[in-house]
Amino acid sequence: MKIFGREPAVVAMFLQAAIALLGQQVFDLSTEQTALVYGVSVAILDTYVAYKTHATLLGVALGLTKAVIACYIGFGGDISPEATSQILAFVSAALGLFQRTQVTPLAQGNFNLAA
Repeated sequence: MKIFGREPAVVAMFLQAAIALLGQQVFDLSTEQTALVYGVSVAILDTYVAYKTHATLLGVALGLTKAVIACYIGFGGDISPEATSQILAFVSAALGLFQRTQVTPLAQGNFNLAA
Protein backbone atom coordinates (compact mmCIF):
# COMPACT_ATOMS: atom_id res chain seq x y z
CA MET A 1 0.00 0.00 0.00
CA LYS A 2 1.44 3.36 -1.03
CA ILE A 3 0.50 6.96 -0.29
CA PHE A 4 1.77 9.44 -2.90
CA GLY A 5 3.98 6.60 -4.15
CA ARG A 6 5.63 6.14 -0.73
CA GLU A 7 5.30 3.70 2.15
CA PRO A 8 3.08 4.91 5.03
CA ALA A 9 6.08 4.98 7.39
CA VAL A 10 7.86 7.46 5.10
CA VAL A 11 4.75 9.64 4.96
CA ALA A 12 4.53 9.51 8.77
CA MET A 13 8.18 10.56 9.04
CA PHE A 14 7.57 13.51 6.72
CA LEU A 15 4.45 14.49 8.70
CA GLN A 16 6.47 14.43 11.92
CA ALA A 17 9.12 16.73 10.45
CA ALA A 18 6.55 19.09 8.92
CA ILE A 19 4.49 19.30 12.10
CA ALA A 20 7.60 19.89 14.22
CA LEU A 21 8.73 22.70 11.93
CA LEU A 22 5.36 24.36 11.31
CA GLY A 23 3.95 23.74 14.78
CA GLN A 24 6.71 25.52 16.64
CA GLN A 25 7.94 28.00 14.04
CA VAL A 26 4.73 29.06 12.31
CA PHE A 27 1.87 28.32 14.70
CA ASP A 28 3.80 28.83 17.98
CA LEU A 29 2.61 25.54 19.49
CA SER A 30 4.17 24.16 22.64
CA THR A 31 6.13 20.92 22.50
CA GLU A 32 3.19 19.10 24.07
CA GLN A 33 0.70 20.53 21.58
CA THR A 34 3.01 19.64 18.69
CA ALA A 35 3.19 16.06 19.96
CA LEU A 36 -0.61 15.91 20.23
CA VAL A 37 -1.08 17.17 16.67
CA TYR A 38 1.44 14.61 15.45
CA GLY A 39 -0.37 11.86 17.37
CA VAL A 40 -3.67 12.74 15.72
CA SER A 41 -2.06 12.90 12.26
CA VAL A 42 -0.51 9.44 12.69
CA ALA A 43 -3.84 8.08 13.96
CA ILE A 44 -5.53 9.47 10.83
CA LEU A 45 -2.82 7.89 8.68
CA ASP A 46 -3.26 4.54 10.47
CA THR A 47 -7.02 4.69 9.96
CA TYR A 48 -6.54 5.39 6.25
CA VAL A 49 -4.08 2.49 5.86
CA ALA A 50 -6.46 0.13 7.67
CA TYR A 51 -9.32 1.25 5.45
CA LYS A 52 -7.36 0.86 2.21
CA THR A 53 -5.93 -2.54 3.17
CA HIS A 54 -9.34 -3.78 4.32
CA ALA A 55 -8.09 -4.44 7.84
CA THR A 56 -10.48 -4.16 10.74
CA LEU A 57 -11.22 -0.53 11.46
CA LEU A 58 -12.53 -0.81 15.01
CA GLY A 59 -9.18 -0.69 16.81
CA VAL A 60 -7.66 2.09 14.75
CA ALA A 61 -10.86 4.15 14.78
CA LEU A 62 -11.00 3.97 18.57
CA GLY A 63 -7.32 4.94 18.64
CA LEU A 64 -8.08 7.91 16.39
CA THR A 65 -10.97 8.93 18.64
CA LYS A 66 -8.76 8.76 21.72
CA ALA A 67 -6.05 10.79 19.98
CA VAL A 68 -8.55 13.49 18.98
CA ILE A 69 -9.90 13.64 22.55
CA ALA A 70 -6.35 13.90 23.92
CA CYS A 71 -5.57 16.68 21.46
CA TYR A 72 -8.78 18.50 22.41
CA ILE A 73 -7.83 18.32 26.09
CA GLY A 74 -4.23 19.31 25.32
CA PHE A 75 -5.42 22.49 23.63
CA GLY A 76 -7.49 23.47 26.67
CA GLY A 77 -10.75 21.65 26.07
CA ASP A 78 -12.69 20.20 28.96
CA ILE A 79 -14.37 16.82 28.70
CA SER A 80 -15.47 14.56 31.51
CA PRO A 81 -14.45 10.90 31.79
CA GLU A 82 -18.14 10.00 31.43
CA ALA A 83 -18.45 11.91 28.16
CA THR A 84 -15.23 10.32 26.91
CA SER A 85 -16.54 6.83 27.62
CA GLN A 86 -19.85 7.65 25.95
CA ILE A 87 -18.08 8.90 22.83
CA LEU A 88 -15.91 5.77 22.67
CA ALA A 89 -18.96 3.53 23.18
CA PHE A 90 -20.82 5.34 20.38
CA VAL A 91 -17.89 5.08 17.96
CA SER A 92 -17.51 1.39 18.79
CA ALA A 93 -21.22 0.71 18.24
CA ALA A 94 -21.39 2.75 15.03
CA LEU A 95 -18.37 0.99 13.55
CA GLY A 96 -19.76 -2.34 14.68
CA LEU A 97 -22.83 -1.72 12.56
CA PHE A 98 -20.68 -1.02 9.50
CA GLN A 99 -17.99 -3.61 10.10
CA ARG A 100 -20.45 -6.47 10.59
CA THR A 101 -21.55 -6.14 6.97
CA GLN A 102 -17.94 -6.18 5.73
CA VAL A 103 -16.69 -9.42 7.28
CA THR A 104 -17.58 -13.06 6.64
CA PRO A 105 -17.03 -16.03 8.93
CA LEU A 106 -14.60 -18.80 8.03
CA ALA A 107 -16.18 -21.69 6.12
CA GLN A 108 -14.71 -24.12 8.66
CA GLY A 109 -13.79 -22.43 11.90
CA ASN A 110 -10.59 -23.46 13.62
CA PHE A 111 -10.68 -23.10 17.36
CA ASN A 112 -7.28 -24.70 17.93
CA LEU A 113 -5.62 -22.09 20.13
CA ALA A 114 -2.36 -24.04 20.31
CA ALA A 115 -1.62 -23.47 16.63
